[in-house]
Amino acid sequence: IYYFLVILGGQFYTFQWDILLVEVGFLTAFCFAPWRSLHLTLLDTNVGCWPIRFLLFKLMFMSGIVKIQAECPTWQNLTALEYHFATQCLPGPLAWYAHQLPPFLLRLGVATTFVIEIPATIFLIVPWLRIRRIGAWMQIVLQVLIIATGNYNFFNILTMALCIPCMIGEENSVEKRSRDTSWYMQHLCTIQSVICVLFLAISCKEMFHIEQYTNEGGKEM
Repeated sequence: IYYFLVILGGQFYTFQWDILLVEVGFLTAFCFAPWRSLHLTLLDTNVGCWPIRFLLFKLMFMSGIVKIQAECPTWQNLTALEYHFATQCLPGPLAWYAHQLPPFLLRLGVATTFVIEIPATIFLIVPWLRIRRIGAWMQIVLQVLIIATGNYNFFNILTMALCIPCMIGEENSVEKRSRDTSWYMQHLCTIQSVICVLFLAISCKEMFHIEQYTNEGGKEM
């Protein structure tokens, strides 16, 4: 029904959240439709939550990449938030206070946004439940901050709803892992956490060109 509203609404229904709602509606009907239990489909569509996880990955990853492809100096210099809160269409009640934050914190906020929207989105589609949950919570925190400072209709709430499938694990694999007494399985959570931290650290170094500078004497600064 909403798809027909988007088609008939024309320019009034071309916002990002309208298209996202159509995509979410199609995937949820495809993966979790009640008529699947009636055996009316010709193909087995028992694909679980993975299509929705990939939809969230695509949404957030493209949200970050488009900021880079725009080649806007405010994004390139990490100064976008110094203007965003004062120029957004519908600022929230906390937008004025956010605009008064020191430039260092605002630039740190832009850098954090880049990290969450680009490299951290990989966490949403890995087969490890713990890392998927870390990635989902990172996206939820970002959406909550956006809601607190601006009004983007149901877009942020729908994005947070897409994080729910990322927090759902496969019960059989969890039970099997709990019975496994090998060293690898006992330390799996620690290994996953280390991989997660290393990946983010390397991504930050490459994205923001973090280097060790040397003075004239050749000593590291």
